[in-house]
Amino acid sequence: MLKGEADQSLFTVKASNGDDVDPKEAIFPILKHEGNGLIKFLGTGFFVTRLGFFVSAKHVFEDVLDSEGNVQGSLSIIQFSDNFKFYHRPVSGFVVHGDADVAVGVCAPMSHKVTGEPLFNKVLSLSMSIPTIGENVWTYAYPGTTVKQTENTEIKYNAKFYAGLVEEYHQNGRDSVFLPYPCFRTSIVLHCGSSGGPVFGENKKVIGINSTGFEGDADISYISRIQDTLYIGINNVVMPEETEPSVITLRDLIKINHVAI
Repeated sequence: MLKGEADQSLFTVKASNGDDVDPKEAIFPILKHEGNGLIKFLGTGFFVTRLGFFVSAKHVFEDVLDSEGNVQGSLSIIQFSDNFKFYHRPVSGFVVHGDADVAVGVCAPMSHKVTGEPLFNKVLSLSMSIPTIGENVWTYAYPGTTVKQTENTEIKYNAKFYAGLVEEYHQNGRDSVFLPYPCFRTSIVLHCGSSGGPVFGENKKVIGINSTGFEGDADISYISRIQDTLYIGINNVVMPEETEPSVITLRDLIKINHVAI
């Protein structure tokens, strides 16, 4: 057990339709494929649309980008569903925020093998509310996930709830170098691999994204705002009833009810 793990029975996650959902169906590990069959676990992400748009932390993708911003290798996620099924789903692309530690990505679509109908994923609801100091918050993420590669690849996933309190809100950033963007300080313990996971407020909606923890299992962490994902432009998206691709933001998708808020 890692420090800070919460009693799993105390927390529930609701899908965008208000129903309780197994958190693994909406929150997932992100993997990098480095060539020669090598796989590296990068962090956590979560779905915000039924067809594979997701949110994570900007720094989760640092290992994928070279100094000029070009993608090195390929990415995928492991999408879990009921009955112990899982899908290895490629990431079509992602865009990172210029300042804040947030990113938006898109997974390749999935279709039913027989009917050809699109397969949907579970979606979390977002909240633009600023949590109050002292408010209970919690995350669900994949720290402790390990990749063992010999003749075969064995990945052990370790998804758990971690809980704490909001202790401070840095509206203009904590400092000018390490955390220059708006963020919350919380007492959630964030271990390596938690980055990019959703942070839930007392309304059980996502109010932030795991950004930074500290070595030594300290009860200090920093959480990015979900608001900072809204205007990240995603290229080559074909909207419903459209034929030409365009640049789309989560704000655009909220307006047509593709993102629950």
